Amino acid sequence: MSVPGWPAGGGPEPVGAHPGTTEDSARTERRTGPVTERVTAAARRQSPSGAVQLPPDRFLADRETPAQDPFGGNRAMPILHRAAPAHILLVEDDPGDELMAREAFEDDALDSELHVARDGEQALDFLYRRGDFAAAPRPDFILLDLNLPRVDGRQVLRQIKNDATVASIPVVVLTTSAAVEDLLACYDTHANAYITKPQGYEEFIGVVRRINEFWLDTVRLPNEEAE
Repeated sequence: MSVPGWPAGGGPEPVGAHPGTTEDSARTERRTGPVTERVTAAARRQSPSGAVQLPPDRFLADRETPAQDPFGGNRAMPILHRAAPAHILLVEDDPGDELMAREAFEDDALDSELHVARDGEQALDFLYRRGDFAAAPRPDFILLDLNLPRVDGRQVLRQIKNDATVASIPVVVLTTSAAVEDLLACYDTHANAYITKPQGYEEFIGVVRRINEFWLDTVRLPNEEAE
């Protein structure tokens, strides 16, 4: 029996006969193992000079249409007109996750400035403007990992929500933990949202972008009312 598109008498298979191509595998690569392996997805985007390209090569065409989101749907364009960029504090000790979060914020249509604390103690110093963070701005919202060195993220959340001077700052927990006890404990401590980090590179970027859009483009924040 002849099959449409298949050469008579055998021969090479038609293009696309098997979906397991190198490109498909790259798209579904997951961040597993040590930090060096999890940075691999971002490292693939480096130019010959070593500089990270934003956005990824295969999405460069989207720069000409800033409302287009390569990770699905359309990017939200700012609705609120801000007098100054919003300040986001990312509390994250994993260099790979920090790199991907930076890329998500830098490649976003919304006006924001990302600050990074790499452990819980730095996060509290930033909030209370201690030491090297004496001139730190008050964050508009906080992205908080749970498993942090020096001061655990659960303790940071508890400190923030028990202190009336900073309790109104929204805290979004962004963690690898999918444990129900962590979920319940964070909401009991008045976290504003709890998100388990996606494992895929593109999924991670998309989640961080949607967090940014929601908190900066949809909701009204305490800092705006105080200005």
